[in-house]
Amino acid sequence: MNESDYFLQRLRADTQLKTSLCVYLAEFSDTLLKEILAQDKWEDVLRSQGKIRALKRLIDRIQRESPANEPTK
Repeated sequence: MNESDYFLQRLRADTQLKTSLCVYLAEFSDTLLKEILAQDKWEDVLRSQGKIRALKRLIDRIQRESPANEPTK
């Protein structure tokens, strides 16, 4: 199992990790996130592995389940 697979497995199993990831990502502006995803080399790599849509779905789901404006512990 490579590092990416391990991280994705942990994300699937750990609700607190998902929430922490959402809070972390929420600290960045949407513009910055879009710029990162729009980089051709990043987008090609992520798209080839089906990661962009999965990442967007994960972020959307986490934000619905635990809004980033809630206080963190």
